Amino acid sequence: GLSNSCFRKAIRGYDYIVTTKTQDLDAYKKYKAKNIILSQQGYDPSIHKKVDLNQEDSRFNSDVVFIGHCMKERLEYIEYLLKNADLDLKIFGTGWDAFKIPRSVKDCFHGPVLGVDYAKAINGSKICLGFLNNEAFDEITTRSFEIPSSGGFLLAERTQKHTDIFIEDVEAVFFSTKEEFLKKILFYLDNDHERNNVRDKGYEMIQHGNYSWN
Repeated sequence: GLSNSCFRKAIRGYDYIVTTKTQDLDAYKKYKAKNIILSQQGYDPSIHKKVDLNQEDSRFNSDVVFIGHCMKERLEYIEYLLKNADLDLKIFGTGWDAFKIPRSVKDCFHGPVLGVDYAKAINGSKICLGFLNNEAFDEITTRSFEIPSSGGFLLAERTQKHTDIFIEDVEAVFFSTKEEFLKKILFYLDNDHERNNVRDKGYEMIQHGNYSWN
């Protein structure tokens, strides 16, 4: 990406630059991009879909799941959740087994998931976390679409882009602080009917919108 000096020097050599990050548009102009295409994030319908879990898929069952790379703020939220709630948390992705990671978090880590296993991890969990890449100043991410398109309940960071796309507390649920994050998780784990309503309405909205990569 733009943090790579070799890439920055090469930008002017491309006919087209495609980006999903509005915050990078000025930088591409600065480095003399000829044509810039701003694309929305999306999901792949052949991968991010509802799947049935069999008895061998029990490793994907959880109360709360996060799928993605370990980052500082994500780790802080995960640690806060584990200290304040007794629940079945599963983490899939990369970086969560590094030396500095606390044992309580490492115990929740189950390695990366790809393809159908990614969809199974979403389908097997009651609540799916939609952490952003705050280091890149993201307001939305592919998992914002991948989770509901797979039939998962999306709990994500509250941003303008999230609230523009989803009706809050109807199609997805958002948080802005660790306290609100914990409160929302505990509420929706205790209220199956409300949680299932949000999950189903989020799925319907994504299916009827133009949110796939196609």
